[in-house]
Amino acid sequence: MVLPEEKTGLTNETFQYESGTKIKLTAVPDGVKVGDVNGNGKINLRDYALLRKYLLTGVSEYIS
Repeated sequence: MVLPEEKTGLTNETFQYESGTKIKLTAVPDGVKVGDVNGNGKINLRDYALLRKYLLTGVSEYIS
């Protein structure tokens, strides 16, 4: 899917593929690091492990 040039800024918009699959683009608030899954201000292996666990199992709880 190629987004129109004016739609490339992240906003709260939903796009739909021809197959019917929908994706939602969401703006990231100031001060939030993309990839900081556990919210500790760092992007490291713990974030990777939590994201991997979520993608493989759907479990989103974690112990900090």
